[in-house]
Amino acid sequence: YRTKRMASYLPYVALALSGLVAVYVYKRVTTPADPPTVTDLKRSCISVPSPGGFDRLCHTDAEYGVIGANIKGIKPGILPKHPREYDESVKDNLVMVEIHAFGLNYADCCIRWGLYASAKKFVGWPITPGFEFSGKVIWVANDKKSKFKIGDQVFGVSMFGSYATQVTVPEHQLNYKPKNFSMSQAAGFLCTGITAYYALF
Repeated sequence: YRTKRMASYLPYVALALSGLVAVYVYKRVTTPADPPTVTDLKRSCISVPSPGGFDRLCHTDAEYGVIGANIKGIKPGILPKHPREYDESVKDNLVMVEIHAFGLNYADCCIRWGLYASAKKFVGWPITPGFEFSGKVIWVANDKKSKFKIGDQVFGVSMFGSYATQVTVPEHQLNYKPKNFSMSQAAGFLCTGITAYYALF
């Protein structure tokens, strides 16, 4: 009797297993491959190839850093070449910063989960999260017109991309780091400060 009863469950077990196999195959086919593992820690970033948990945070190379989503003429994400190699009209007001620290915000978690609409709209996958950072200026596109010079300590915001060792942003998104702020304090100040400002005014 027991054997017959167990045999009656076999079709359901087979169906469940075939469903699991189908899900596994679907995920393997539709999930983008992880980016190559980092080889140079001094020129790298966190890249998220597809939505998910902590397992989707991939540390990968970014030889020329990362650029945000609000620069016309340059595709957002990991830069394939140094910003100085782009046309003058595109790079005119850009500044590259060597990042000392970046802020971690709830919005970054939403990006990783695939829930942040503008991240999907303006960047897509893969994406390097991050909206705020502090660091040192290492390149200025137009050093005759820019108020910043190489070596200046700054803090700023990016439209994604600050989970990196270098980020390139328009000059107007940077400020000089206040002397009474540490680099870590400066990196975590702007997003919460701007949010509070909008809430109050």
